[in-house]
Amino acid sequence: MAVSLIFVDTGAWYAYVDASDAHHLAAVQFINTLTEPLITSSYIFDETVTLIRMHLGHHIAVQFGERLRQEKLAKLVRITDTDEQKAWVGDFRAPSG
Repeated sequence: MAVSLIFVDTGAWYAYVDASDAHHLAAVQFINTLTEPLITSSYIFDETVTLIRMHLGHHIAVQFGERLRQEKLAKLVRITDTDEQKAWVGDFRAPSG
């Protein structure tokens, strides 16, 4: 049986961290009650930590970043040059429709 993974993007991570975000409570409840593993990418990591630093400050960004880097919240998939090349050739350069 295949394991379901839930990919978490920047908006959800930001809502999880920022108590003043309109979706904060929903994000916290969703992430804290999941039974399926979460997954995110190194690109999302970078984007999220930068967004948190710009809006909430360096200290909060570092705290959250460390939790993600230690994979306490989600599996962190590091995007490689090979991954980028496969995505570019397979998804973006292929004609649509």
